[in-house]
Amino acid sequence: MGRAASLLAIAAAAETGSEHPLGAAIVTAARDRHLALPSAEHFTAIPGRGIDATIAGLRVLVGNAALLTDAGVDVTALAPQAGQAAAAGQTRCSPPSITKRPA
Repeated sequence: MGRAASLLAIAAAAETGSEHPLGAAIVTAARDRHLALPSAEHFTAIPGRGIDATIAGLRVLVGNAALLTDAGVDVTALAPQAGQAAAAGQTRCSPPSITKRPA
């Protein structure tokens, strides 16, 4: 499995518990590609921001820039792409952040 497919599978595993339409789209995209989704060990929905989950011992954040910034993730390199997407009428969404979850 390539890096993009692995990232999609992890994000989809995290989003499996989400009720958000973008989360459902991520899960659908992974299933359409027949990707195996690991089980979520932890899931918290953060209204208006995204989700915080643990997948295979990794902390996975999927959500907006505010969620990632508050968690200490530097998203400044993505600002130009996010601005272009917003100008085109697309939803602003940061890529998932995946880190080791402390024991």
